[in-house]
Amino acid sequence: MTTTLRRSIAVATVAAFAWLTMFASTGTACSRVKVTNNLNCDLLLCLYSLTGAAPQCWSIPQGGPTTIVFPAGFVPAGAVSAAGTLFPFGADGCTDCFTFTTAGVVPCCGVVCYDPTACSITINLCTQAHCNP
Repeated sequence: MTTTLRRSIAVATVAAFAWLTMFASTGTACSRVKVTNNLNCDLLLCLYSLTGAAPQCWSIPQGGPTTIVFPAGFVPAGAVSAAGTLFPFGADGCTDCFTFTTAGVVPCCGVVCYDPTACSITINLCTQAHCNP
């Protein structure tokens, strides 16, 4: 195989990989997301992104679904608790159990699960006994 042919194959491979990466990242980005709140409280859902943008927050009533709109380029990496702690989405797409900001005095604990393929977020009861601040 000649050097020119090898170089052409390498350039084509890199270009194809770059195109696939770009397509995959834009193809799964959500701008409108359906949020279902399965907790017994109305809450403030705050999400953060790794892009350095400020966390984004939305009032989410219990039940649902409620549709929220992400700002351009916002890709959530996790949720922010009432205490300001960042809880990243794990390999399963869910956070640890944490306390949400609510209008009431009774703490509301839950788990946020984000599915970028379905463009949906589900807020569920904690499966663990400890609720992080």
